[in-house]
Amino acid sequence: MDPDAPCSHFSLHLYLGLLTSLGVALLTVYHITIEHLYPFYSSMIVDVTITTSNPERR
Repeated sequence: MDPDAPCSHFSLHLYLGLLTSLGVALLTVYHITIEHLYPFYSSMIVDVTITTSNPERR
């Protein structure tokens, strides 16, 4: 029996749990940011798209 096996398995499980919770938190923050800043970002993206598609209008 390898004495390092349960410890590494536990650390891997802990790491995956932290990664999952971090991903969920990031998704929540991203969703809230999109909810609040979507009009600003959409208008900015439209401006950038217009500027890139028509460079002479700059």
